[in-house]
Amino acid sequence: MSVRSAFARFASSLELGDEEKAYARECYTKAFATLTALPKWQRDFLSGSTGRYTRLTPVNDVDLIVVCEDASAWKEDPVAALEACRDLLKPIFPGAHTRLGAHAMKIYPDGASTPGFHLDVVVAVPSGDGGTVLRITEPKSDTGWLRSDPEEHAAALSARNAAWAGRIVPAIKMLKSWNRRRGKVLNSFHLEALVLRILEERGDLEYAPLMERLFGDMAVAVLTPTTNPAVPDGYVDGELSDEERGAIADELQSAADAASEAIAAADDEIRAQQLWHDLFGDPYPAPDDDDRKEAVAAAIRTGSAKIGVGGAVVTGSALGRVPLPTRSFGDDDEDADA
Repeated sequence: MSVRSAFARFASSLELGDEEKAYARECYTKAFATLTALPKWQRDFLSGSTGRYTRLTPVNDVDLIVVCEDASAWKEDPVAALEACRDLLKPIFPGAHTRLGAHAMKIYPDGASTPGFHLDVVVAVPSGDGGTVLRITEPKSDTGWLRSDPEEHAAALSARNAAWAGRIVPAIKMLKSWNRRRGKVLNSFHLEALVLRILEERGDLEYAPLMERLFGDMAVAVLTPTTNPAVPDGYVDGELSDEERGAIADELQSAADAASEAIAAADDEIRAQQLWHDLFGDPYPAPDDDDRKEAVAAAIRTGSAKIGVGGAVVTGSALGRVPLPTRSFGDDDEDADA
């Protein structure tokens, strides 16, 4: 398997399974249909990584935003607005338990297909300054509402993905997979914001050099604050100390160095595959016996095979030797040799 094929398989493995997608869709479709009963309901949409298609499997939460004309029905109280969502949804999710989060009412359906699966329901009202900027429920903030533009964020990511031949969304999932394996080096939303910050132009890199660039550029960018693509005039990482930024940068630079080493080993597919697998772990495909057999066969055909310890055939340079020409057994030359 080539490195290109391995990255394609890696990207495919990070896609949501049909069963979990169907279950999530069933839940949020039912919720959206019910929440139209909110006073002065206008519209609704999916937000978060599910809405931006950057969600990793398994799906443990889905973000729903319900937009109403105003919050007068709840006297501008965000908690009352979220409790109204809870009261509407509990009857259609029998046995569900609920919890008030930092900005959402969390609905945990009974018997969910994924442990801990829940809906994060957010109420929003127009901000009054035009465009798609909203005031969304944020009970713990000073005003109880936070100005946000999640639709503009999703549109920006979609446009950037198109400008990079459809590779940005899969690349973000690969980075999230690495981040999860490393024990969450940085917040997932911060990771997405860094990618948008870095890749401002158009491009068409294959996944291997794209990963090298992203890790390296993120290691530099993380040292300074990154604007929040969903919150006007806000930062996604304003609370990070210089020490924390430095530690994250070190992790990202180590990953960039590993990616560079894997790219430098491109002439040896097996070694390159192993280095990429060492960096990403599963589900990036590790070299298997078929890969090794194919490499040995190719090395024998080209004359680059060598005899290793114990008589094993190993691949490498031909050391200047020319492979012997092929010859058929039983031809006329046998008589001449006799």
